[in-house]
Amino acid sequence: MKIKNTVLVFLLISFFSLSAQDLYDINNITVIELTFEQSNWDALMDSYYAAGNDERLLGSAVINGEPFDSVGVKYKGNSTYSSNNAKNPLNISLDYMIDQNYDGFETLKLSNGKKDPSFVREVLSYEIVRKYMKAPLSNYAKVYINGNYYGLFSSSEAINKDFMDDRLFVDTDNTRFKCNPSNTNNGGSSLEYQGADSSSYYQYYELKSDAGWQDMIEFTYALKYTPENIEQYIDIDHAIWMLAFNNVTVNLDSYTGAFRQNYYMIKDDNDRFIPVIWDLNESLGAFESTGEASTGSGPGGNRPGADFGGSTTTSLDEMDLFLHEDDASYPLLQLVFDNDRYRKMYVAHCKTILEENFANGWYAAKADSLQDIIYDEVVADPNAYYSTYQFTGNINSTQDGVTGITQLMSSRISYLQGLTEFNYSTPAISDITAPEAPEPFTEVTVTAAVTNATYVQVAYRHSKDEAFTKVEMYDDGEHADGVAGDGVYGASFEVDESNTHYYFYADNANAGIFSPLRAEKEYYKISAEAAVAIDDDVVINELLASNTETASDEMDEFDDWVELYNNSSSDVSLKGYYLSDDDEDIMQWAFPDTVIKAKDYLIIWADKDEEQGAMHAGFKLSASGESVHLINANLEIVNTAEFSEQTTDVSFARNPNGTGDFYLQGPTFGFNNEDTQYQAGIEDVGADFQIYPNPVQNTLYIKTSGELIKNIEVYNTLGQRSNAAVSETSDMINIDMSPLKAGIYLLVLETESGMARYTLLKE
Repeated sequence: MKIKNTVLVFLLISFFSLSAQDLYDINNITVIELTFEQSNWDALMDSYYAAGNDERLLGSAVINGEPFDSVGVKYKGNSTYSSNNAKNPLNISLDYMIDQNYDGFETLKLSNGKKDPSFVREVLSYEIVRKYMKAPLSNYAKVYINGNYYGLFSSSEAINKDFMDDRLFVDTDNTRFKCNPSNTNNGGSSLEYQGADSSSYYQYYELKSDAGWQDMIEFTYALKYTPENIEQYIDIDHAIWMLAFNNVTVNLDSYTGAFRQNYYMIKDDNDRFIPVIWDLNESLGAFESTGEASTGSGPGGNRPGADFGGSTTTSLDEMDLFLHEDDASYPLLQLVFDNDRYRKMYVAHCKTILEENFANGWYAAKADSLQDIIYDEVVADPNAYYSTYQFTGNINSTQDGVTGITQLMSSRISYLQGLTEFNYSTPAISDITAPEAPEPFTEVTVTAAVTNATYVQVAYRHSKDEAFTKVEMYDDGEHADGVAGDGVYGASFEVDESNTHYYFYADNANAGIFSPLRAEKEYYKISAEAAVAIDDDVVINELLASNTETASDEMDEFDDWVELYNNSSSDVSLKGYYLSDDDEDIMQWAFPDTVIKAKDYLIIWADKDEEQGAMHAGFKLSASGESVHLINANLEIVNTAEFSEQTTDVSFARNPNGTGDFYLQGPTFGFNNEDTQYQAGIEDVGADFQIYPNPVQNTLYIKTSGELIKNIEVYNTLGQRSNAAVSETSDMINIDMSPLKAGIYLLVLETESGMARYTLLKE
């Protein structure tokens, strides 16, 4: 018996399956069949690419068996495209002529793997990035053209208006720049101030929105001249996470490298730019140019390993943690490194990325598992760029000049862990307290025990589209923190009518730390009393944002669903009611003239396919997290369910049924959420496992008949993975539950046969 890829750390759930055969299901390969009338389709798309006028070849597509007519296809890419290539990157527009989509996605972007013998760098890197910041979904797709296998691709979500709406919760008309310069010889997309004339920026940034050059001018001006006010202009946490990722993973085809490229700058509704990373096919050392000179007195001069144009592995291993620290042509890096607090935040983020993905060996096991998924398709690929030997070998060794992933990172782990900055004594944050179900629009106090700190803050917000407000915490006996100097820090802020998010940061002279470690992507939550319902007759009772097997609709499709429950003893007419996942469009989907009976349930399929029936809403749920609102006939939001990233076939449900807070559990489609006999998926492979004791106080034991357990996760009711430690003997898996607080937990086992879910009670 073996446990593979076990990662039990504290984080929000990061599974991204959206529906049956999800377009970006990382465990399954999407199948795309393209058909063109023209036999010379390749030459035509080469000519379109050369013309540069964004023309597409019209054809049809079948995606995982679902047909699409009149799609537009073109070649994409810079260094990975060539008219001489046997396989070129593809951009497929499903809505080129017709308003149509697959799983809510209209554009498919496929990379050909030309720069990565391992074929895992892009998908692996995006999975790491998404743990800490907003970034595209990514998996694999095999493509057939006119009936012939064209090859395997990595498929990554487009950063477009849909991404802005679904991932960033911002207005789709906001400013959006693609930072991929047409001129890389003079600083690239460096974010340097070029003056007040917008034409000075044209060669460095591609404006993807209707307007926005003035926004870029104002931001770059502030970056240079008023850095003390920079948080008014940029989501600094997102920026620091991006820079930390680039450095730890030696992702040099990025802002951190020579060309300062491959990221987007998107304006949020708080007038701040959010940097969004993209194009990770050369992460983990496949791109080697930092932009530093190897000799001379300028920035980086005479520094070991400064010139990576023809670098050795050692140079990449020991890439400076503060690369470009003194280089004014990298103003964003200079901003972070020159600010003492930002610098400590950056190191804290670097440590989290290293410890959660690399030092524990997760990245190597994940790379192996990705290759297992695509091995047969790579071997069969008629247009592959590398041999099977190079494909499998590049995980651990240099192939075709590209350093092996573990070859690079095993040494980089040791190098970073040996740095002074990684070994400073950090503060410790514990014993967090916050009120439960306070009155809405009242001031509440949160406290935390903090040691080894000289500064502590709490940051809070009231919705995902708000910026966090940062408030300093004090241990002075005057902020509901107990006795002055007792190590307990307190601060107060107002909660609103639903959920308030918050996190902590503390530092001393040398080091900082966040709680949760993945803030701001992760956070704690306070739910006000009014979050249950303003009128409590009909409520959103349960939802499933990633359904592959729980229940199917009339068309035998496993779509997202929302369950309503009528708490009252009378039937309630829903005529005039609305359901919406858009705060700015509360009339998004109108209920038909229907009645929900007393003490009964009503299912609404959130599949964006209203033609399939009256109870099919005009929107889909996002498994990455969002809010769903129930609106009454007076156009009042009477009920809201706000959820973070969801796990496939695990529902978000009220417990107690109809009145309680939301928890993760096995779905109870159309039944009482408290009745475990109706929880689909609970103990669905119970014959193969013995799990005891339950309730559990200290150690949970899993005895198996021999079936391989590939992964184990323990979640609390907020959807956060626990810090329970796992060990194993020859025939037993032991999970130490003793550090966890009393309450309900969800145990998720990934086995050879599928997923198994168990509800646990910790005493």
